[in-house]
Amino acid sequence: MTTALKCTGTLLLFMIAVHCNNQRPDNATLKQIMRDEDGIVYKRVFTLSMDPNRERVEIYFKSGGLKERYFRKAGRLDGPRQLFYMSGMLSESGNWRNDCRIGEFRYYREDGQLDCVQYYGLLGDGSR
Repeated sequence: MTTALKCTGTLLLFMIAVHCNNQRPDNATLKQIMRDEDGIVYKRVFTLSMDPNRERVEIYFKSGGLKERYFRKAGRLDGPRQLFYMSGMLSESGNWRNDCRIGEFRYYREDGQLDCVQYYGLLGDGSR
């Protein structure tokens, strides 16, 4: 066997092993896929290898574009959350801890321009 053929075979086996393990570049493993009646994926849930009790959730528009990405722990929002317009532009971003907004939240217009910034939880604000 030639060296090129051996390398190609090794690469192919590596790609199959990685694909079958459902690993993503950020060490997230696909846990669940939810589809609507038409078979279109509207939600994916990933477990994170760095914290198995934490999940990353991705929700999609019918067109397939990403609508929302957030993290949760024990069923509660915990970590960064991003919402997107159908165009793919960022609509909102901010951090959550135990289902409460914390710190800086940024809101954007559809053209990508920053619309406003709000701060949460800085002075004992426990609002949800």
